[in-house]
Amino acid sequence: MAGRRPRNIEATRTAILEAARRLFTEHGYGGVGVREIAESARADKALITRYFGSKAGLFAEAVPATFAPGALIEGDRADFGRRIATHIVEYSAALDFDPMAATIRSLPDRDASEQLRAGFEEKYIAPLAEWIGADDAPRRAALLVAQMMGMTIAVNVLSLTPLTDLGKDELIDLLAPIFQSLVEETG
Repeated sequence: MAGRRPRNIEATRTAILEAARRLFTEHGYGGVGVREIAESARADKALITRYFGSKAGLFAEAVPATFAPGALIEGDRADFGRRIATHIVEYSAALDFDPMAATIRSLPDRDASEQLRAGFEEKYIAPLAEWIGADDAPRRAALLVAQMMGMTIAVNVLSLTPLTDLGKDELIDLLAPIFQSLVEETG
């Protein structure tokens, strides 16, 4: 293969992941093949199988493995809803990788959809549920993730005018109590 990168396992693996993230963001799981990912990474397509097991394995590591509530659950619980609302309203995707775009574009594919479901449950919902700590925490965490995804799509993908016409601060003020309600103890 002309232009193949020099032999360095970690560098090649990283290049494959970066190429996959970019291509899954642009085309979704079903819109890109192993050959295109390998060519973009300047690697042999057999290395995808060697390093990731399959295209589905590569997708699982490239997209769902990046899901994590991280800084959103750090800090004072009383400010959680505002942190989530601010994150959504001020969301700015990286130039080459947008996990929300990759998710939306990949949902029609059954393999990708299953990887996304498992990724959200393991990487996002489970840590949120543990942090919430109530008996119904898994359900509340799932509702929270569903609302976050919906609002992220409404504000940042569809740019729904009734929401985007509001000032950022006003939109954050409207969203924060909705998210906060899911982490507060109820009666």
